[in-house]
Amino acid sequence: MKRTFFLPALFLLLLAGCTPETGPMDPNPIPTSPPPAAGWWRPTPGLTWQWQLDEEVDTSVEAQVYAIDLHAPQETIDALHARGVKVICYISVVAGAD
Repeated sequence: MKRTFFLPALFLLLLAGCTPETGPMDPNPIPTSPPPAAGWWRPTPGLTWQWQLDEEVDTSVEAQVYAIDLHAPQETIDALHARGVKVICYISVVAGAD
């Protein structure tokens, strides 16, 4: 009789040990990005954006974030920063043909 009790108890112990924290590894885990370094800004949902990737930057648009071309004048970037606007630089890179 002890033997019949022992097997179900052993099975339950083994089953309890297979929790998500200690169970088998997921063969296709969802990659996660590392947390940002202290002080790095990360955009949050609901921000207003101005995407302007060519020509002179229209700074009259009331947006919290501007995405502008790499070659925008530093004075434009400084003026946006002075208003508390976050500025993201757009750069297009094309690999050369060998």
